[in-house]
Amino acid sequence: MENIFDLQDQITSQVVAAMEPQLRLAELERTRHIPTANLQAYDLCLRSLPLFMQSITEEQVSQAMECLRQALQLDPAYSYAKALLSHAAGMGWSNRWLSTKQAKQYARFALEAIADHRNDPLTLVYSAHSISMILGSHDQAQRAAEIALSINPNLQTVQSIAGWVYTYNARPEIALLHFEKAEQLNPMAPEIGYTLSGKAYAFLHLQRYPEALAVVRRALLEFPDFIPTKLALLHALVRNEQLSEAHRLKHELCQKMNNFTVSRYQATLRFTQADYVQRCVEDLQLLGFPD
Repeated sequence: MENIFDLQDQITSQVVAAMEPQLRLAELERTRHIPTANLQAYDLCLRSLPLFMQSITEEQVSQAMECLRQALQLDPAYSYAKALLSHAAGMGWSNRWLSTKQAKQYARFALEAIADHRNDPLTLVYSAHSISMILGSHDQAQRAAEIALSINPNLQTVQSIAGWVYTYNARPEIALLHFEKAEQLNPMAPEIGYTLSGKAYAFLHLQRYPEALAVVRRALLEFPDFIPTKLALLHALVRNEQLSEAHRLKHELCQKMNNFTVSRYQATLRFTQADYVQRCVEDLQLLGFPD
């Protein structure tokens, strides 16, 4: 009885975490029975989500972005569609399917969404992630994530993306708290692989390399084709002195990404922790990636 209010908070968190993904799945199922020609903007947003929530391909990201462009044609002021479009573009950019120039053009939708819509936590965090990852606008992204957390801290997606934003902004200790909360809220979330990938990067920042390697291997089981996850594995392997596997992974990455060089990779890193970025460069140089 001494901790009754803490218990009530825990129960509330668990109920919200259990209901939210089921509601999304129910909405997704509903849209499958509506003809494509009759879908409204919200339905198009829902159709886009499965295409980049789990294991993604270039074709899936392209399809998701097309759904979201159609949603914005129906409602040009739809902030949620803007946020999702910028997020999908960020996923395409991180896999090297979109150029930096293309990704930045889509990131403007995230800026518009943050300016226009400040009371929906999912709109805020999807936008926050895009402007942090693509534009490097970390302080603005962190503020948007903080607002989203204040509105609803019981959404797995909000906690997970907040973790990514804090990692980009050189606050990996705080990021780990959010990643762990996201796992606690819903360890079976469709995008749990993305959460685990972010957690691995937080461990890499903190130089906790055995933990980084363990969690990134879990992430790959959930998100096997995501290039940032493979890059996190590469760094974890080097730092744990498992160089034979690291060289095999290097060969795989070079086949998937044309003209992948140390300088091009460094140019795409948006992490503000300078010593971490330097360690990433050293890892690639050690494995013999071209400058």
